[in-house]
Amino acid sequence: MMALEDKVVGGEATSLCGDAVLARSVGAGRRGLVDIIFVAADKEIDVKEFAGLRFDSSSGGMMPFVETGSWRGLLLVVGVRELLVFSVSSPANVEILRLYRSLDDDSGFYSGLMVEVGDVLFFIYEGGVVAIHSTGSVLWHRQKFWDDVFVRIDDEKLIFMKEGGATFSISCADGAEAEV
Repeated sequence: MMALEDKVVGGEATSLCGDAVLARSVGAGRRGLVDIIFVAADKEIDVKEFAGLRFDSSSGGMMPFVETGSWRGLLLVVGVRELLVFSVSSPANVEILRLYRSLDDDSGFYSGLMVEVGDVLFFIYEGGVVAIHSTGSVLWHRQKFWDDVFVRIDDEKLIFMKEGGATFSISCADGAEAEV
């Protein structure tokens, strides 16, 4: 398991993975969200309202904030409502996935965890589970309840516990849910 690392993206370009991907903010918009322009292999990817703002003690001001994780030559960048998956070997090819989040959510409860099973990385977050192949392609994405807690991996299944203590599994292969 690998927890997501924090990354602050300032007003100037910030490298997220060596020189493979650069990011710069375009200013706060409505609802305090910031547009981020990612530059990868001379291709610009403009994602509207991608990052939230957090206080940065070193600058003394509010700064755009994203979470990043890397795995097997992939760079994952988690924003408020989207997940971007860059391949370091071909950074201009990017998967953009809308997460099961809304602008009405209390983002203070957002959380994420990465779990590896073979050639697949699972990004488990408060609203869903995403399966990402080592090639960078998204295999499946399914919604889950915020209070469903990831417990363990068992026999190619992700095991979760519901609020009342009952458990269920999500198949690593196809995202199908079953009671345990």
